[in-house]
Parts: sequence; structure tokens; C-alpha cells
Amino acid sequence: MTAKACAVSALVLSISIGWIADPAAAQPAPQGAQRFNLVEIIDHNGFEAPVPAARIMIPVGWQHRGGVIWNPQTGCQAEATRFEWAAGDPAGASAVEIVPATAWQATNLPPQFQSTGGCTNAGFSDIRQFLQALVQARRPGAAILDFRPRADIAKPLGDMLTQTAMAPMPGIEQRTWADAGEVLIAYRYKSQNVREIIGASAIFSVTRMADAMGGVMEFMYGSSLPAFAMRAPDEALDFQLYETIRLSMKPDPQWQARMNRHNQTVAQINAKGARERSRITAQANAEISTMIHEGWKARQAIEDKSHDKLIRAIRGQEIYNDPQMGEQVELPNTYSHAWRLEDGSYLMTDNPNLNPYVEFGINAVELQRAQ
Repeated sequence: MTAKACAVSALVLSISIGWIADPAAAQPAPQGAQRFNLVEIIDHNGFEAPVPAARIMIPVGWQHRGGVIWNPQTGCQAEATRFEWAAGDPAGASAVEIVPATAWQATNLPPQFQSTGGCTNAGFSDIRQFLQALVQARRPGAAILDFRPRADIAKPLGDMLTQTAMAPMPGIEQRTWADAGEVLIAYRYKSQNVREIIGASAIFSVTRMADAMGGVMEFMYGSSLPAFAMRAPDEALDFQLYETIRLSMKPDPQWQARMNRHNQTVAQINAKGARERSRITAQANAEISTMIHEGWKARQAIEDKSHDKLIRAIRGQEIYNDPQMGEQVELPNTYSHAWRLEDGSYLMTDNPNLNPYVEFGINAVELQRAQ
């Protein structure tokens, strides 16, 4: 999960980082198993020195590049801080990508009162519509083969929205909900037929209120969390690998705490700015601002929530005990067995009889699921 805003006085910052090679030997894992390294996603420019923003598991031998991009000049709060990161095998045939978070909004107000605040002008009301537009924008010409709703992801998000919901203001009807899903697409990449799965989750909000003419003003707002994509040659897409890498991403606690404080400052600045607008413009924009701020707070509450069990439910994590190191580690729950190898990599498998030393000649300890 990422932070969503940056100070209005900050400079535009960006990064251009080459592929970073995986330091471990690229010895393939046996059938039915996958060997991973834990790598850092770096925020190079957000603070006084580069810091890890998140950590994620990638297969041994893969390379990765990118990091956190700051764009304070954007008018869209959700896009001010973005993850721009990808990893793939050396040949480039298979790859994963974090798709940056974004936001959109729409209203039925007359054109002179319509303002998106720099966000996309769109009225997506479910994740399928959002993903269709995302594919058109990022993979032009790709064919959408299938769509799958992800109620397992949407429900915990919806539960957290319910927990953090505020009492509605008099005369205003507001509904906020979460949705999640995945699309399977096909296209040509470097003269090769590939398939790709793109998964996303988002928060949607609709606000309605009466206007002075007896009609109803309606405002729609949506805000996605960072999406996740994985590409592979035709018929070689590994859905278990996709899910494992996706679930392994974990924000760095210190970076997230600093971003949370930063976001609170920006929210206060934005609220003050809304109050200082002219009367007519403020009447329209204050209502939009209320809706946007409520949606932002809902998403921020999800990202700031500190209840470990709920976070693990959303992120599909299991706690494992490392008997040798005497500590615990969080890993995706997509495999039934996990090992920590002596070189620092992890081996995950559904095969209870697999012996990492026999396969790699490296000492390893099996991790036990915590009760």
C-alpha cells in the first residue's frame, strides 16, 4: 500500500534506475517449488536520504528496477507519490509490474462548475470498468480474455470502510464501497505472444444532494490502490507465482509512518484552500472537496490501520517461525511449505518431501507456521 499526497511546496522529483541484478545464483527451483529473494523498493528522493519504501519477493535470477516517484505538481492527490517498479527474468519474457495508484471523479454539474482537481474525468462505478480503461491506457491493442472478481480482496477492504465510516452530514446522501478484480489479457510483446494478468482494488464513492432548483447534484469519486501485473509467454503464465509476488509486497514501517504524517499535513493544507475559494466556486467545490476528502480518508484509514490480523487478511500473509534465528517472518500464504536458505533466499513449495540441500547444495531451515 502507498501514501497518497505530497507537500505543495516540494520540487518535482523523479528517478531513472537501471536494472538491478539479483545477487543470488540463478539456479532453477525444482518442479512444484519456487525460490525467492527479498528485495527493496527504494524512495530515492522523498526524504533527506534514500530509504526503503517497501520490500517484495522476486524469483532468484530476476532483475528489478524503479522505485518511488514524487510528482508534487500534479493536481491529483492520489498520484502525487507513485510506485514505478518492475522486475523480470534476464530475457524479459516474464515480468511483474506495480501499476501506480490513481484517482478519478465526475459530476453532473454544468461544465463551468466541473473540476477534476487534476484527476481523471471518469465515472467508473466498479473495478471491471476501471480495469478495462487501465488496459486501454497501458496496453493499447491488448485483447481482454477474461475478468474475475476478487471478493476475497474486496470484502476486507469493505469491512475496514465500514469500521472507519463517518456519520453522514444532514441533507447529503453518500455511499462508499470497495471492489477488486483481475483481467487476463493477450497481446504481442517483442514479436512474442504473451498473456498478462492485471489485478486491482479500489474505493468508490457517490455523493448526492439537493440543489437550489429542486434537482439533485451528484458527485462520483474513485481511488485505486497500487495494482499488480504479471506477464509471461503464451500458455506459461503462472497464477500461483503471480499471487505469491503480489502478496509479498510489504511497506516499510518507518517510511509508511513518515508518509502518514506527511499526508495529514497535506490534507490540512487542502482543507484550508477549499475554505478560501470564492462563494460560488466554493459552493460547488466544497461539496466535491468533502467527497474527495472522505474518499481519501477512507483509503488512508485502510493504509494506516495497524491491526495485524486484519492487515494479514487483506494481504494474504502467514506468520512463520524461524527456529534457527528465533524470529518470525511474514510470507505469502500461497504455498504450504517454506524454507529459509543459508544465502538469505526463500524456497516455497507444496511438496512436503522436497529437500533444499539435495536440490541446491545449500543448508536450509524449514519455517513453521505460527499458531
